[in-house]
Order: sequence, then structure tokens, then C-alpha cells
Amino acid sequence: MTAYIKKEIKARQKAYTTGNMTKYRQLADKIITLIKKAKAEFYSSKVKSKRKHDAAKWHRTISQLAGFEGDNLNNNLISDSTPDTAEILQNIFTKPWSKLPETIIPSLEDVASSLRQENPPTPSIGQVKTALKQLNSKKATGSDGIPAWVLKRYCEELAPIVHDIICASIKECEYPTAYKHALVIPVPKVNPPRDIENDFRQISILPQMAKVLEKLQLKLNLPSSRINDNQHAFTSKRSTVSALTNISQNWFNVTDNTHSAKNGVHALFIDFRKAFDLVDHGILLRKLAEMNVTKAFWLWTRSFLEDRRQQVKLAGTLSSVKPCPAGVPQGSVMSPALFNIHINDIENSIPDGLSINICKYADDCTQDEVVSQGSSSHMQEALEAVQEWSNRNKMTINSKKTKDMWICFNTAIPAPEPLIRPVLEYAAPIWGGLPQYLIDEIESIQNRCIKILGTSRCNFETLEQRRAHLTVKEYQRILSDPTNPCNKLIPQPFTHEHDLRTTNNLPYVVSYTKRHRQSFIPRAISLLKQS
Repeated sequence: MTAYIKKEIKARQKAYTTGNMTKYRQLADKIITLIKKAKAEFYSSKVKSKRKHDAAKWHRTISQLAGFEGDNLNNNLISDSTPDTAEILQNIFTKPWSKLPETIIPSLEDVASSLRQENPPTPSIGQVKTALKQLNSKKATGSDGIPAWVLKRYCEELAPIVHDIICASIKECEYPTAYKHALVIPVPKVNPPRDIENDFRQISILPQMAKVLEKLQLKLNLPSSRINDNQHAFTSKRSTVSALTNISQNWFNVTDNTHSAKNGVHALFIDFRKAFDLVDHGILLRKLAEMNVTKAFWLWTRSFLEDRRQQVKLAGTLSSVKPCPAGVPQGSVMSPALFNIHINDIENSIPDGLSINICKYADDCTQDEVVSQGSSSHMQEALEAVQEWSNRNKMTINSKKTKDMWICFNTAIPAPEPLIRPVLEYAAPIWGGLPQYLIDEIESIQNRCIKILGTSRCNFETLEQRRAHLTVKEYQRILSDPTNPCNKLIPQPFTHEHDLRTTNNLPYVVSYTKRHRQSFIPRAISLLKQS
């Protein structure tokens, strides 16, 4: 707000109070133009340049201009923290482990028959140097006190030393003891947190060297592990969008796109309580051996899990150090892969005759079955089978977050009204086939934001164009991954020997309803034909 604009506003108000409406309207229009111009100039001079050079600072500036409140650990409980708060959180985080039954770690002799007897592969100095270059300089420093920027900036000089440390760890099948010490940061599940018992999750800050070591070990040994195709988390070319595609497209096909009477879908969304924190090390190591990994990698992983310890760090205060007898640390590079192995066999517990489809995203497990008219659901039997699996694997189903849902389009279900852009953009390929009135309504949100920023609409793609681009991109990503379970939902491409004007051999999809025609796969194929 410049001094000149303030002067014009004062003149406008004076014209209004004196009853000179002609001058009032002229000044009102002039002030609107001046404010738009001032916003555009401010954005160009103060904000625009940061977008390319410092995206994080640009985002913070935009958030401040829009009046958004960022996540702040100093809210409520954290702002009132005392030296004892870190110890209280440590006791809360480690409390579930005090009730666990004693785990039995298998010996090498117990699993030797399942392991491959091969020399452990070691990385080259070039691979180590690349891993150091890829470190994020802004990540927090672990208990060893070596920041990521030091390793990244001096990667040429440090690569031979780091290479020797990594090779020694791999050959001796020992995970360095110093890397097992985690500094736990309490991260709020909700903002602001209100309940110290339930509103925080623990994220482990580990040494950056540990991340380099684990990343290279996974790269050298990951091909030997076999994760089922229905796992979409922590897997190359998979995401929440691919998981939703696999689930929703199947639902559209069986509920809308059928000659017979419309079927219903019975879905169950299973959530496990503290899934990462309660992984039993003995059970996990037995499952890892069944993956037919090498003897060296199995011993190294056993060393990775043994004798871990943690302490909570809060506002510069450290709690006491306590052991971690179970779980895989959230924040470790190894943990996602190990958790996928741990939950990999959950579908084997369900009897084949039940015809239950399963889709997993980390510890979130979605089960669904097609229920024809007049038939009964077998979901209760499937849930009981999963409960038995949970008991055997020392996991606990979270009954409060586990949800049951019936889906049927015989009766129209009202769609929730989107509120903010991140929600509107999320998983756009799945719901992108919208009627025109919804397209216009969503577009108005972006137009309003552009108006606030004082920039031209010509500089932005419409949200409809963005959704189309994301839909085609997700479809091509599915095609590029032969193991993606979504591939079985795509019809075979049409081939012929005729010389036609168009050379594309895209699949031909027959849709019996408009709703099915606007679902992900038919819409993606249609967009590709138009391009």
C-alpha cells in the first residue's frame, strides 16, 4: 500500500462523504487499477525472482502474503515445553514396547537353507560420490554431528573415505553402532496438537552417513527381494494416484460398465496401530530370509535392527536414551523396504474362494469384493483372516480408523464440495472427468488466486488442462511398468493390417454410461486420441 494509493483512498472517502458520487466512482475505479498494478509490481520485484532460485522461500512468502499459518511446533504443548517435556514424550513413544512379548531372533543356522551363499556386492567410489551429491543439504543433522551440506560439498575429497567405511560395513556384515542412535523429533499429527498422548508421531533423525550406506545397500540388494505388485508405497513408479487408479477403476467397471444388473462393492479400509513401531524383528528377519536374499545382506540387516536406541530432542533439550526392541525407525532409508517385506504376505491369509481384492499403500490396506444383487458379502470372513494374520505377526488393527463402506450407484451419492486447491489437485487423474459446471466452479478458485496475486491468467494453465496432463502422464506411467496391477484393467490395443490415415493403435473402450466414460482409463485413452 503506497503513499499515493493512501492519498487517493482518502480523496475517495471525502468525495463519498460530500455526496460527489461521480468523483467517488472515478476514484474508486482508479484505486482498483492502482492496487492491481502495485500488487503486480510487488510480486515481480520481491517474489517472482525467488521462484527459480529459492522455491522454499518463494512458498513461504506466498503463504505469508495469503495469510496462511504454517505448521509450527511451538504451538500449544510445545510452546509451553519444559526440560521434562522431552522425557514425557520419550516415555509415551517407548510405552508400547514395554507391553510387547519377548521376540525370538533367529540364528543364522535357523535360516541358512533359505539364504544365497554369495559374496556381498560392494559399491564403486563413483556410486558413493553420486550418493553424496544427492544428499539434501537442508536435512537435519543426526547424532554424529556431521551435516549433509559438508558431505555434499566435499564429496570429491570424502568419497574414498566414505567408500572404505561402507565397504567395511558390508563385508563384515555389521551396521555401525554409532548410526543406530536416533534423535527423535515429535511431529504433530494435527495442528495445533492438543493431546500429548495421541497427537504426536516420532520421526527419527539419523546420521547422513547412515542414509548413504542404507541407500547403496538397497540398490545393491533390492533386486533379490520380491514385493507383491499390489503394494504402491515406497515402490518405483507407484504412488497414491496409482493405488487409487487400481481401486477406483475396478469399482467403476463392476458397478457401471456391465450388461447385467449393477453390482455393488463392499470395501474395507484397514489401519494398523503404530505399524512401523511394532514390527517384530524376529518375524521380519524370517520373512527376509524367505525372500532368498544373500547371507551377507541378511546378517547386515540383523545388525541394523539389533541394539537400536533413541532419545527425544525438543527445543534443544534431550531426553534420556532408551532402547528400541521393536519397530523400524521412521526416517531411515531401509525402513520402508523392510516394512513392505513385513506386510507382503498379508493377502496370503485370505482364503482363495472369497474373491477379495487387496490394494496396499504402506500399512493402509484396502480390501474390496464385488457383491451381485441377492448375494451376501464375505468381508467379515476376510477381516477375521486378517485379524489372525495380525495376531501371528504381533500387529494390532486400529478399530477406530478401520472403516467399512458399501458402494452402489443405483442411488446417486452426493459428492463432497472441494474447499482448497491442494485438495482439488490431489489425485486429479481419478476424478478429472467432471461436468462443465464443476469445471467452472473449480477454475474460479484459481482465477481468484491469480487476481489476488495481480498477475495475468495467460501465465497459468487452466486446472482442466493440468488435470488432462496429469491423467495422460499417469496412464503412460502405468504402461511403462509391466508389473503394475492397473495394467490388467487396460484393454488390449486394437491392431489391423490396413493402411489408414491414423497410425495409433490405442485400445478401444466401450462405455455403457457417461460416468464410466469419464473414469480414468477411458478418459486417458480419449485424451491420447485427441492429442
